[in-house]
Amino acid sequence: MCALFDTLAGIEFTEVGGRETRAFFETTPFEPTDSEREDDALRAFVRALDQHLCAPNQENAAYNFAVSVELLACFGPHVALAHVGTTIAFAVRDQQLEQLTFAHNLPREFQRLGSDVPEAYASPRYRTVVVNAIGPSFRRDANTTRRVDTVLLPAVQGDRYVLVTPGITDVLEPSLIEATLCEHPDDELACEALVRAALDAGSREGISVVVATLVRA
Repeated sequence: MCALFDTLAGIEFTEVGGRETRAFFETTPFEPTDSEREDDALRAFVRALDQHLCAPNQENAAYNFAVSVELLACFGPHVALAHVGTTIAFAVRDQQLEQLTFAHNLPREFQRLGSDVPEAYASPRYRTVVVNAIGPSFRRDANTTRRVDTVLLPAVQGDRYVLVTPGITDVLEPSLIEATLCEHPDDELACEALVRAALDAGSREGISVVVATLVRA
């Protein structure tokens, strides 16, 4: 499994959110049952992470954080992806980039619901208004659940998967991400090149990148 998470809060809250998320991954194995589809298993895994993050004392201000998460798992004939929040995933096949997930922010939510983005919300600053995430800052009630988007794809050797935070996608067009990946077939070097490109473009957000190539075990 590849995992990318981005904690959304002030610095001290981010540290708590990051620590709690890492603790969950370290202590909770991802073990889908034979009867589960891969995407259903990942969806359940994200919901278990959400419950873990919300379990501590919610009256404690240190637990007032939210988390975006991108999970990628490959087993059997499929690659499954689960997504919540503002992180984004791409796939590259035959040097062609395809966006697999989309940020759960305000402009995209209008589009998801089949509406044009009102002019009042067309400003880039509204991309930072998060409408779906996990963790205590996005509290649930009896009538709401977290929306976990999932993608199920055939596992094809040589396909590359790219998981990024908004520090990349806010400043780099998909065409530039695609060109950078084509230029750097080594995954580690591709990560470094994408980070450099985002910094050179003036990114003001936290930057994290995971690039993984599917190979036969």
